[in-house]
Amino acid sequence: MLRYILNNLAGYLRIRVEGYSPERFLNLCCYHGIFLWNLRPAKGAYEMNIRVRDFRRLRPMVRKSGAKIRITQKRGVPFFIHKYRGRKLFFTGSVIAICLIFLLSSFIWRIQIDGNLARTDEVLLSFLTEKGIACGMAKKNVDCDRIEKDIRMEYDDIIWVSAYVHGSCLKIKVRENPDRKELQTEAEAEAPMDIVAEADGKLVGAILCGHDGRTGCFYHVCVNEAYRNHGIGKQMATAAMRALQREQINKVNLIAFKKNELGNHFWQDEGWKMRDDVNYYDFILNDENITKFNE
Repeated sequence: MLRYILNNLAGYLRIRVEGYSPERFLNLCCYHGIFLWNLRPAKGAYEMNIRVRDFRRLRPMVRKSGAKIRITQKRGVPFFIHKYRGRKLFFTGSVIAICLIFLLSSFIWRIQIDGNLARTDEVLLSFLTEKGIACGMAKKNVDCDRIEKDIRMEYDDIIWVSAYVHGSCLKIKVRENPDRKELQTEAEAEAPMDIVAEADGKLVGAILCGHDGRTGCFYHVCVNEAYRNHGIGKQMATAAMRALQREQINKVNLIAFKKNELGNHFWQDEGWKMRDDVNYYDFILNDENITKFNE
């Protein structure tokens, strides 16, 4: 491969050798250290490649052997430049294209994850995005050691992580613990986690809380209007988060309608982060929709 690149940079010729004894010509070239390659017989003659500087040394050998030499092709960068020397726009575009390729190759354009069985690529990619790792970032800013450490700390069932950059692709390989239970038992899953608040002998607030074994969720959070601004919502949320912690859940999310300005302000003021990297979808479960979905 290196020889091929060097020959193309220096330029070389494809020649045809004919005459009474082309074999003698080949022997003379070998004796004088002239390098020939891609030698092929061609209807009573021979065709081969030769470097330009060696071609200039052939006259004595041609005279002694009585061979006839004809140049059939000129190959390599020097001949290419000479051929298109009048096309300035072509060369300008070529230089720009090479510069763009070099520039773009210094960025990450793909993230490949292998070995993940318990969770999808989208889950891990979302986590990496939170850590500032995403397509389009400069390769020099990719800290593979930090990526490996963050993934192991976030997911207890991942026991081995390897991250490295290959070309413009960030490759991440993970190995999960096959002995770890991915799902809770039915009794654990049904453990009560909903929180209610009582005042003056009546129910004034409630949180419907649950989890999937990894991430918790507040499905509904509400406080009676007459009892708001008394810290009831914060106390219920704290109690629900403590319940999730006891189940070894270290992250929780919730859904708040955009028109619920009061609720959105409450969660944002309490330090909850609003995500813009996920979409929420609804699907009405009836026979018509399910049949159509399965078509």
